[in-house]
Amino acid sequence: EILNVFLKLKPENITVTHLASDLKPAEGVDSNRLYEHFNDLPQHYLLSVGTLEPRKNLKRLILAFSELKEAKKIQDVGLVLVGGRGWLDSGVGADQEELSKQGIFPLGFVADEWLPQLYSNALAFVYPSIHEGFGLPPLEAMSCGAPVILSETSSLPEVGGDATLYVDPFSIDSIQSAIEKIVTDSELRNALSEKSLLQ
Repeated sequence: EILNVFLKLKPENITVTHLASDLKPAEGVDSNRLYEHFNDLPQHYLLSVGTLEPRKNLKRLILAFSELKEAKKIQDVGLVLVGGRGWLDSGVGADQEELSKQGIFPLGFVADEWLPQLYSNALAFVYPSIHEGFGLPPLEAMSCGAPVILSETSSLPEVGGDATLYVDPFSIDSIQSAIEKIVTDSELRNALSEKSLLQ
């Protein structure tokens, strides 16, 4: 991308430095401690982590999730959103009480010490972002052994390799299909969890 924009640059003058995650799976997740700290955390949940801003595509994720719930295709599963507010409309507009009725739980900013447990305890990590320069949260999720659903855009396929389910971030049907698949198929979750750790 840099070479396409800055035509006078030479490839030998560019060095790509990949990011890494220092998170590790939470050994035998202490659910009691987790649920004491996060009172509203559902027992079974999908997790999304990132600044709440338009490019994270939360509007489509919330719509896909809500329609699946209404159609009773996923039962007893919540959607947990972690991250502070960013710029413009994030797609998380309703108040906390209204969202929790829909099974959606925005936790806001969460200290790093809780992330391994949140990732490790999630049914899956869902990241339908429209554009990423790299995409560290999916890598953190994979390093904690979480099955991952990722956008097939920008840098994300390079981060996820063959260890994730990919979706078209502009298609609610695509997001719904991946969520339904991962929630209802425990063998798929286990296989993706193992691939996550390898990746």
